[in-house]
Amino acid sequence: MPLIRYDLGDYAVPAAAPCACGRGLPSLARILGRTNDLIITGEGKRIPSVRFYTIFETHTAIRQFQVEQTAPDAVQVRLVVPRPLAPAEFDRLRVELTRFLGERVRLEFAFVDVISPEPSGKLRNVISLVRS
Repeated sequence: MPLIRYDLGDYAVPAAAPCACGRGLPSLARILGRTNDLIITGEGKRIPSVRFYTIFETHTAIRQFQVEQTAPDAVQVRLVVPRPLAPAEFDRLRVELTRFLGERVRLEFAFVDVISPEPSGKLRNVISLVRS
């Protein structure tokens, strides 16, 4: 099978040892996410999209989310919820996001009816408009 190479824009961590299959080719320890799906704060902290999934999966009142970095110190969080979040739920979410992003990142929340997919049909949950 031919190996077609193209730039996906993915960040990955190479494995320290070759694959156990014995082929000797380089392998990956883990995939961190796409460059445009990686939040890089003004302090240089890199936050892969998977971190946001771990936060939002514990919030059952949130149907969909999208985190968009608009500046090194600014993130907009779009939420689709079937009912208004209780103050305690909202506060817990804000604290968890601040823990990952840092105190210097300004959070802006927007409650929306729907988060539209990209033209490709994929829903991008984490978008960075900031280039490193």
